[in-house]
Amino acid sequence: MDKAALKVLMELASDSDRETLGMCLAAVDDLTERCKARPDVDLLKKKAEAETLLAREAARIRAEVDPSSRVLANVLEVLAYLQETGWKASKSTLYQHKNENLFRPDRSGLFLASEIDRYASIHLERLDGSGQDNVDLARAKAEEELLRLQLQTQRMDLELQQRRGELMERATVNRALAFRAAVFRRDLQAFTKATAQDVIRACGGDATKAPDVSAILQKAVNAALGRYDSGQDFVATIENDAR
Repeated sequence: MDKAALKVLMELASDSDRETLGMCLAAVDDLTERCKARPDVDLLKKKAEAETLLAREAARIRAEVDPSSRVLANVLEVLAYLQETGWKASKSTLYQHKNENLFRPDRSGLFLASEIDRYASIHLERLDGSGQDNVDLARAKAEEELLRLQLQTQRMDLELQQRRGELMERATVNRALAFRAAVFRRDLQAFTKATAQDVIRACGGDATKAPDVSAILQKAVNAALGRYDSGQDFVATIENDAR
């Protein structure tokens, strides 16, 4: 707990509670110094237990000084508090909602009444059935906020991937593909011109027809590459050539 807030609380507390807080705080300070001098698993465990005790006592005293800061020790106390304040709830529902993180304890393991009030206004309805429209509206707003946070997280993940060099802009990819397609087209056209004579000789034909053969081959190449330029979707079958 923040020491400045703890100091204010000690000033407002009764003499006995002030003494209790002072003892808890002294124990935390002592164990903190001992852990700095000689880190030890047992000492760290005792320090954590002392901090938890301090937080619990501070929460109890704060609730006595300021009823609006009331704390609840467990789910059963949460259930009793909700029924006391007019909300419809069951033990099984509360355990399910707790597991879904719809409401959570603070660092000391206690449930703040103010947090339970917020949870109830969104996820529960009144014992008399009133306020259901407000509950539905609050739930819709909560779902909208959750969706907004999810989209924000996705956008942040994409920005992080981009900074890491794991993503490329679509225009950059398309430009690189276009350059490769142009080189590929020129290579095929050069191939058809260079091999026209070989095709004619292999077939025992007229060598003077080489330009015509080359034109036919280039027409076939252009037709094939035209499908690539069309932007249509393709279905390709990949055969496994096991040898």
